[in-house]
Amino acid sequence: MTEIVHQAIGYRITFETFNDFFGAWLKRNFFTRRRLVIALVLSIGLMVATAVVSWKMYAELLILPNTPLWPNILIAGVMIVVALLLYFVLAIIPVYIFSPILSYLWLVVTFAIGPVRKRVNSAEISQQGISKSYEQHNHITPWNVVYDLVETKKSFLIFTNRNCAMMIPKAGFASSEQAKAFWSTAQNYWQQARTNTPPIS
Repeated sequence: MTEIVHQAIGYRITFETFNDFFGAWLKRNFFTRRRLVIALVLSIGLMVATAVVSWKMYAELLILPNTPLWPNILIAGVMIVVALLLYFVLAIIPVYIFSPILSYLWLVVTFAIGPVRKRVNSAEISQQGISKSYEQHNHITPWNVVYDLVETKKSFLIFTNRNCAMMIPKAGFASSEQAKAFWSTAQNYWQQARTNTPPIS
């Protein structure tokens, strides 16, 4: 039986598609357990250092004659709690705010001055893999090396590793039905490759 051709022809990577990629990439690489652990370890280290310094400072007050004990303990406790919260925020900001912003700005510059947005692309899937072509270039990626498939509202993203993906806008298909058939077939091929079972013909 003749295999149905699933392809997108003559599409360009727009800034909208690029933003879809960045959103998926950001979710995958920044909002992860590893980065949360890094932020927590950093904040806990700063918290401990602050607690030690604050306690030494207020301990000197506690041993002064005629100085009430409990008010000083209360003040020291409040200062330590405030410092702990402050350092937790300071640990989160560089990990979850500054780093993504800098990464996005770098990618925007790369997209704006690079050749990606100028290329006219075509993509086709088969049992062997996904073929992407532009100008005189053609490259086939086997399904068993595909890292993940991500669908957004307006794009299909085929990740070949954590940081790289083939970006295919849904607008590149002749109809929404063709886009759905393309993606459904891609998911089927990929799942079959992951489980090492032969494709269903």
